[in-house]
Amino acid sequence: MFTRILVAYDGSEESKSALEAGIDLATKLYAELFSITAEKGIVVPVTIPGFGPTESEEPTLAGVRVEAGLLHVANEAEEIARQQGFALHASTASGENEVDTILEAVSANNCDLLILGPRQHSWIKERLLPHTATEVGATAPCSVLIVR
Repeated sequence: MFTRILVAYDGSEESKSALEAGIDLATKLYAELFSITAEKGIVVPVTIPGFGPTESEEPTLAGVRVEAGLLHVANEAEEIARQQGFALHASTASGENEVDTILEAVSANNCDLLILGPRQHSWIKERLLPHTATEVGATAPCSVLIVR
């Protein structure tokens, strides 16, 4: 079935639900679990120490604040998984758009399932602006589970 699962995690309640579902599925399927914390902005490659090879570039001065904020959220995901006795490969990325950043993480980690927890928006915003989850789901190279 699924052996490599990626959860898009941004610290919101919706993404926490997605992470919980990912931990539950990964536990039952004996799958490897990854998370990506993505944000629009300066590209700052960061990997949490102790989870895979690290060849991070030095962040630019402008990117330091972005990196610190993303790392804090990724650490939170790692801690949630650790409390449930599960090892999470958490990483962060910042790029031109979150959709492409999430899809790049799917490919880079060879994931066969992506789990998202879409944020709830007003009905007006829902109809006028595309969701990150909708855009990712339409173009993902793997199965997508949307947790509400």
